[in-house]
Amino acid sequence: MLENLTPAEKITQQAHARVGIEFDGQEGWAQTPGLESEPENFDEFLKDAGLDPNGIEVIPPVRTSRWQQQKDGELVWLTSYRFNFRRHAKGIDLPLLAKEAEAKLRKPSKGKRNDSALIVLWSDLQVGKVDINGGVTELYQRVADTHTKLVQVIEETKPSRVVFADLGDTVENFDNKASMQQLYSNDLSIMDQVDLATTLAWKTLSAIAERVPTVTYASV
Repeated sequence: MLENLTPAEKITQQAHARVGIEFDGQEGWAQTPGLESEPENFDEFLKDAGLDPNGIEVIPPVRTSRWQQQKDGELVWLTSYRFNFRRHAKGIDLPLLAKEAEAKLRKPSKGKRNDSALIVLWSDLQVGKVDINGGVTELYQRVADTHTKLVQVIEETKPSRVVFADLGDTVENFDNKASMQQLYSNDLSIMDQVDLATTLAWKTLSAIAERVPTVTYASV
């Protein structure tokens, strides 16, 4: 009964590949599901994951794994692709922005101090966020304008002490309920956000310290 039968071609099952994507706002990795044909690029896969492919570059090499699977009674080869990627730099020149903004700052002035304290509440910069108020360029100018006004207040009131209270929310980050949307809208990576936020705070503190004998810094 079993004579003249030939065994069927062996089916190689897919290894337990970790199909998915992880992205920290700057770099990440991705692994596609099994594909029947080689894709021209990974744009559609990235779009399905909520990323803008125009802001992403794939870092070679791209690794593959292949296996066979039944489809409509026939064996087909599927290929999964694993790759690392990173976000393109947006071309924002932070040192240049700083130079342009600082050109408008007033120089320190000297004089007697009053026995008083000035409280500075520093918060909600949300560095990296892009909305109707613009992005990092507009933010930098707003902070520079605030810096100028703060210097003016200090020179007019001449306090003997300043309490600089950093109340938080100074960076936008990429991790909240709208995190996927942030990947499209934020104009700085998380490390650039932190770098710029601390730089802005430090420059303001330095300007205060040049004019006031005692500066207290408190941070969340």
